[in-house]
Amino acid sequence: MDIKKLVGKIQTKKFKNLDEKTVVEKVNKFLNVNPRIKLENLTEKSSDFKKIIKYVKKEMHRSYGAFQSDVSKRERLLGKLKNNPTNEEIKLNILKTHSSTRERLDFYNKLKKDLSEIIEGKSILDLGSGLNPLMFDENEITAVEFNKNDVDFLNEYFKIKNLKSKSILIDLNREYEKLKNMKTDVVFALKIFDIIDTKKIESIIKNLDAKYLIASFSTKTLGGRWMNLPRRTGFQKMLRRLNLSYRTLSYENELFYIVELAKV
Repeated sequence: MDIKKLVGKIQTKKFKNLDEKTVVEKVNKFLNVNPRIKLENLTEKSSDFKKIIKYVKKEMHRSYGAFQSDVSKRERLLGKLKNNPTNEEIKLNILKTHSSTRERLDFYNKLKKDLSEIIEGKSILDLGSGLNPLMFDENEITAVEFNKNDVDFLNEYFKIKNLKSKSILIDLNREYEKLKNMKTDVVFALKIFDIIDTKKIESIIKNLDAKYLIASFSTKTLGGRWMNLPRRTGFQKMLRRLNLSYRTLSYENELFYIVELAKV
């Protein structure tokens, strides 16, 4: 079977705008783990074909789909915002269409206040941003996403609001070296390190050109259960190994690490 045909079978519905290279990477990962399965021997009716589809979609759901709610609704809301760019209620309703931003609505204002000394008037690089830039749109933001639909949505939002911010397409698992050339004051990595290859996180941090990294982790599982040990001991050990100091902020369902990357 041709790889493009297989990718086409995966890029449906909520996965249709995912970067083709990302999908191919997941397919190759499956084939490497299952060497007996050969791409050229696959047919759409074969059990191996169904196994690949199931595996890749599960991986994509874990790293992207689990955080989405109603994409079509946010598009309709964006249309309304075009006619009324200053309407905060419309923006609030857009934030509710993404699980992470919806969960932060109860403490976003407190979070911004707690971070004010670090982020006020500063440029932000938001990794795996989702809709988070909407809440910090008074800052100049570069939002990094690996879903083209999200990139287009954010750029349209920035255009409607007449902002200098922008969104760009980068797969952090494969293209983290691009971060070297993206100098900024503060980097957000909110709930993104849990879904990135552990070996790549240190490389990502080493490629950052910023004063601060603000990384967060959910204190709940994807199934909604509270974690017994929400602190990420592996992440903390890595920061100590890199000789980076940090402090934490804890909210109802999210733990934030404020990491000092460079002396200010």
